Amino acid sequence: MTSLFTDDQAPVAVTLDAQIKCVEREIQQRQHVYPRLVSRGTMTQEKADEEITIMRAVRDTLKGMT
Repeated sequence: MTSLFTDDQAPVAVTLDAQIKCVEREIQQRQHVYPRLVSRGTMTQEKADEEITIMRAVRDTLKGMT
């Protein structure tokens, strides 16, 4: 579990499970959005693949901590 601080500096607990679910949603979002960015030429396929790979690594690291 991680502690974060809000604007008033009160600690907020964030479980590993919640972090993993958030990262999984982010991966899905990137898989949905990046093809459009690539087709518009605002992102290369290589960069899209790299960013998704990195986020998957983050997820796998978090899962390894459970």
